[in-house]
Amino acid sequence: MKFWLGVTDNKWFDFLSSQNLDEVNFWQPSATPLFKNAPTGMPFLFKLKRPHNHIGGGGFFVAYSTLPLSLAWEVFGLKNGVNSLDDLKYAIGSLASKKQNDPEIGCTVLSNPFFL
Repeated sequence: MKFWLGVTDNKWFDFLSSQNLDEVNFWQPSATPLFKNAPTGMPFLFKLKRPHNHIGGGGFFVAYSTLPLSLAWEVFGLKNGVNSLDDLKYAIGSLASKKQNDPEIGCTVLSNPFFL
């Protein structure tokens, strides 16, 4: 069985684990896909960063796309793992190599997220 292990921002994880959502956006500041030809339904596990360093949950791959940051907020809202567009801009900006006003970001849509 194929699966993906994505290193997950702890704040993103904590925020989403307190919600009851049917899907989440595992965004990345780069518009470069994490993988190619992933089958729909592939398990996608969340590996937490320090100090936790363990698998904290996961979801199931639905689709990947690139979107301008503002559109990602419009489409996913709280499913981005933050409270506001400004919070998403801050989270992306702190990780992005180039500072842009409305950068293209990678959006990996995961269904049925679970948190351990």
